[in-house]
This record gives sequence, C-alpha cells and structure tokens, in this order.
Amino acid sequence: MPRTQPSRSSRRGAPAGADAQATWVVDHKYTALVTLMVVALLFYMTVPESTFSATADEDLLNPNPLYRFLKIGLLALGISIVMLRYSLAYLTLKNLNRFYLIFLGLVAVSITWSIEPSYTGTRLVALLTTSVVCFAFVLVGWHPRRFQNVLRPILTVLLCASLLYCIFSPDLAQEHGTGLSLEGAWRGLFSQKNAFGQAASFAVILWLHAWFAKEVKWWQCGFGLGIGVTCLMLSRSSTSMFATAFVVLLLFISVRLSTQSSSPRRRYLPFVVGLLVLVILLYSLAALNLVSGLDFLFAPITGLTGKDTTFSGRTAIWELVRDHIARRPLLGSGYGAYWIGPIPTSESYSLIKKIYWYPTESHDGYLDMINDLGYVGLLCLLGYLWSFLRQAIALLKFDQSQAVLYLALLFHQLITNLTETTWLSSSSFDFVVMTFATFAMARAMVEQWLQSHYGEARLQVTPRPLERVRAAPARFR
Repeated sequence: MPRTQPSRSSRRGAPAGADAQATWVVDHKYTALVTLMVVALLFYMTVPESTFSATADEDLLNPNPLYRFLKIGLLALGISIVMLRYSLAYLTLKNLNRFYLIFLGLVAVSITWSIEPSYTGTRLVALLTTSVVCFAFVLVGWHPRRFQNVLRPILTVLLCASLLYCIFSPDLAQEHGTGLSLEGAWRGLFSQKNAFGQAASFAVILWLHAWFAKEVKWWQCGFGLGIGVTCLMLSRSSTSMFATAFVVLLLFISVRLSTQSSSPRRRYLPFVVGLLVLVILLYSLAALNLVSGLDFLFAPITGLTGKDTTFSGRTAIWELVRDHIARRPLLGSGYGAYWIGPIPTSESYSLIKKIYWYPTESHDGYLDMINDLGYVGLLCLLGYLWSFLRQAIALLKFDQSQAVLYLALLFHQLITNLTETTWLSSSSFDFVVMTFATFAMARAMVEQWLQSHYGEARLQVTPRPLERVRAAPARFR
C-alpha cells in the first residue's frame, strides 16, 4: 500500500473545523516486527516442549528457557507497540468485545479463590501475552484482509512442517495408543492429534474462504487446501472433520447469498445465521445436560463421525466433571487450576482411579468454563459469543466477505467445543485464532468510523493527540 504523507493527509482527510496542525502517524512502521511476533506466538502456542522428546512433559511452572524468553519478550514488545499507538489503541478498546475484557478481569480475580493459585497466575500471563500480541497486531499496518493474509500462510507453513516431521520423525509425530481415537492418528508438531486437526481445519476454512472471495489464485488455493485436507485426514480428529464439513457448507451458502447484491435472498443471511446458532445452542444444552430429553440430537453426529454414544469415553469424563462443578458452582475452582497434570495433589488426579487414564481436559469447552469460573464464567462466555455474533452481523453491512469469515470461525468453535475444550483456553491454538478475530473485528469497526469522519485518505494513518479521538462513539460492541 502507498505511504500516506502526514501533512497532506492531516489536511485533506480531516473534517471541516478540525485542527489543521494535527499530526498523523503512519501505522505500518512496525509491520515486519509485529508479523514476527505473530509467528513467534503461534510457534509458542503450537509446538509444545514435548514435541522434540518422546518422554518430556510440559511443566507450567518451570517452562523451557526458550519458551519463557518468548513469552516475556512478546509481552514486553506488545505493550511497547500498544503504548506507541495509544490513540488508536484507545479507540480499539472502546470497540472491543467488552466480555473479553470482563473475562480477563475474572481470570485475574479468580487467583484469590483458585485451588492452585500459581497455575492460575501462569495461565493469566499466557492469556495476557496472547491478548497483547493480538492487540499490537491490529494497530500496525492494518488493512481489511490483514487477518487472513497473515494467518493463512503461517498456518500453512506450520502444517507443511508437521508433514515433514511426520516423514522424518514418525515415532515422535504419531500418537501412541491402541484406543479407537488414537490408533493410526498423527499429531505432527502439535501437542496432540486434536490440536493438529483443529489447525488443519482452520487452514481448510481460510483457503476456501479466500477462493470463494477471489482473494487467491486457483493454484494457491489448491496447494493450501491440499495441505490442510491431508493434515486433517492424518489427524483422524472426528470433531475437526465434522466442524470443517459444517463450516464449509456455511461458507458456500453465506458467500452465495452475500455476493448476490441485487437478489432479495441477500437479506436472509442473518436469519440463516440465527437458525444455525439456535441449533448449536440446543446441542450445547444437551451436552451440558441442562435440559433432559435432548440426547437424541447426538444420533446424527455419532453416525457421521463414527463415534459411539459415549464419544470415545467423553460422557464418563463429563459426568465426573459435573460432580466436581457441584462443589463450587458459582465461581468455580479458579482458571486453569483443575487440569494441571497427573499430580497426586491435584483434584483432577482422582479421575485416574475412576477412568484409568488422565484426559487433561473435560473435552467440552462449556463444562470446562463452568469448572474453572463457575456459572459466572459461563455467563461471561455467553456474553462474549453474543457480542462476537453481533459485531460480525454489523460488519455484514460494509464488509460482507470478512464478516462471513468471522461467522465461519465462530460456528467452527461452537461445534468444536461440544467435544473439545478451546473456549478462551490459554493453551489452545484455537484461542489464538479467535483472539485475533476478536481484535480484528474491533479494528474493523474503528476503521469504518475513521473513514466516515476523516475520509478515504485516512486509511493508513492514526490521529494524535489522544483528545482528538476521544469523541469517537463506542459503536458495535
């Protein structure tokens, strides 16, 4: 994109009556640095310490020095960039999903009642690191397609590296187990097969969306899509396969409706989205066992994915987690304080005696949220989802293609969290993607307001001083 001259843009882009001497800052000065930060974050969140060792276990309280350095460095750099772009950061925060901020505050406060305060504090630092990097990402070098243009190639490289890892180090890249869900499954560079499958699922969605939106050439889409599908099949993750099939169908329908600007069917897209939300809500209620008589809804899923009615033993875990939730239903046990590993002093260690293995999560994002932060946390999660959906629908009015992508990611996570835990999970690759999307939507709302008030010439600049932008309305929260 062409660089905008500060003096010229401040006069031409400013509205009538604006201060003619106001200065402007070109916001793509640190683009390369922020892109490297994103690469480092995805590496840090994706590749566990145990990837390069068949026996090493991850220790949250005593991580590898490289990982500790990456975390602290990313947090410091992210804070520095946010401070340098303080005016634009202020506007972005005003338009950010407010329940995301409430969630961060709730996690911080949960240290006071956590059953494992040190682990909750460690998880909080990981949350803040991801949040600050995503915040810095949307403040520098922004354009409407920056989210997928940065994430898509990085994700594809990670998957290619995983395929090479499977070829040259099959003993480390393959899951070891005789169960139905582990036999013949690969995890690549990721912590386990489900994370590998989820990353591959995201790649398929991003490449197909780029093809539908005509953002890439056919051979680029073919290559990226081939890598994504190959990794998805190798992972043998039934949840990822089902979620991918659902979202691809949603993408096709949404793109067809949103691109037919002269067709009256275009206005039906919000209703289609609402209907899908209702369907997934019913499945969530069935999984949480909050409404009796909804078990029949799982019959189509078990038929399509090949799982039994226990979802590879998940129902036993759900029952035990519900019993644990009953001890602290309102505020939970503290964020990340339950699944800390097979440690005898952990409350989750008792599951080994009952199901004879340690699952590391309840395999249901909604249950884990209640277990960590109680029903207060569940209300916060529902508020976050509602605000995310509301912002995406608002974005349909002026950027339909981008809004459809964010809706696709939302539905992907709504489905995934029925049998996996990724909602606002500091150790999940999905959390990084959704956090990027959350901040990117807030930035898109800011950009729309700035363009409407400062003109098209304002596309790549941000105003100073702070007093000039405080009047911006906090719209589309």
